[in-house]
Amino acid sequence: MGYRLMTFMLAAMLIGLYGWTAAAFAEPPDNLSLERALEKALSDNPDIIAFEGEIGRAKARQSQAGLYPNPELAFELEGFGGSGPFSGTDNAERTFYLEQDILLGGKIKNRRRAAAGELENIRWEMRMIEQDISNAVKQAYIEVAGAQRAFKLQQEVVDLSSRVYEAVRKKSDAGKVSPVESVKAEIELKNNRQALRSLKRRLEGNRKALASLWGSAEPDFNRVSETLDTLPMLLPFSVLEAALEENPDIGRFKAERRYRQARYDLAQAQRIPDLTLSGGYRQIPESEDTAFIAEVAIPLNIFDRNQGNIESARQAVKQVQDRRSAVINDRRRQLNAVFQNALTARDEILALEQDIIPATRQVFAAKKEGYLNGKSSFLELLDAQRVLFDSQERYNDALVAYHLAAAEIERLTGRSIEKAPARDRNIMKTVPKQGDKE
Repeated sequence: MGYRLMTFMLAAMLIGLYGWTAAAFAEPPDNLSLERALEKALSDNPDIIAFEGEIGRAKARQSQAGLYPNPELAFELEGFGGSGPFSGTDNAERTFYLEQDILLGGKIKNRRRAAAGELENIRWEMRMIEQDISNAVKQAYIEVAGAQRAFKLQQEVVDLSSRVYEAVRKKSDAGKVSPVESVKAEIELKNNRQALRSLKRRLEGNRKALASLWGSAEPDFNRVSETLDTLPMLLPFSVLEAALEENPDIGRFKAERRYRQARYDLAQAQRIPDLTLSGGYRQIPESEDTAFIAEVAIPLNIFDRNQGNIESARQAVKQVQDRRSAVINDRRRQLNAVFQNALTARDEILALEQDIIPATRQVFAAKKEGYLNGKSSFLELLDAQRVLFDSQERYNDALVAYHLAAAEIERLTGRSIEKAPARDRNIMKTVPKQGDKE
């Protein structure tokens, strides 16, 4: 029996050690989708987790708001510690009584409404935080995708520069061109390699920034799956402007007004004085008699009628509409600016994709062929190469800018934007430019 037990324990230890080792050295998943990134952030983001406590606190306050005041049990001893027959406590009157405040004017009902409105407000704030976190994830995800693409493009640039350098070096060794051209080509190659190292560090920083949105200190993924080639389709500005109402930043004001109105009604109710009822039992030792007592008390609201709090609550109700108008104006201004940015990036994407990059590739291929045949100078080849690289970099930057603008439009309007594959890119030209908003 002892041998079997030892064998079982040893096997369990080995299994546990193997499982720990496998978990410790497990590789992060290769590709991270946007959907998975959003899921991780909305479940594990520290800001969201921290704010969930606010909802719990509001629920507790709502529960407290519906409670009635506690009754008060009191004992009174009267006529003792004096002189003569009142020197002790034998002749002191003893009174036992119970006191209860009766809240009038619907205070309990209005407190419940105010607490419910506060909870609804906090839930809207949670929606706003979730929307901001989602937008931050999309922005960070796009930055990673853009950095990945830039790094890949720079790798191609290094490969191309390396081939150009080898071609120039061979011509230099053969005495067909000056050795200075070989040195220039080598410098260009080294510059491109340094740029590649810088882009690698930028990519790593972007990956960490994305992972931090779900509370991870180190990236738990290798790369994101988005390539940025599929572009969101912009709707007309008038449609987007109408959708601003779906933004939680604006939608929350309906709940805000209900809450402020409930606070105003509560302030009105609090001007009505509460009734205090008390009743008890009194012992009178001097005559050995007993008696019941009763008392009704109500404050006289001569000076303090809660008028200051009522006016403050009334102003708060009025202020809701003013704040809503200010937020709508601010979001419309933001939407207009980001819509302009999206149109600018869209126009550059189309121009680079359809005209500029194909032309620069043809020029570079012609200059490379001409250089190898002795018909083009090295400076012409180098200039054509740089123009090609610059146009590819501009194209990647425009893709990132367009996706970032689209993500911000989604945040401002509270709705997703349909995406169009590259083969349908021409229909993007039908989207009106700003200036022609309709």
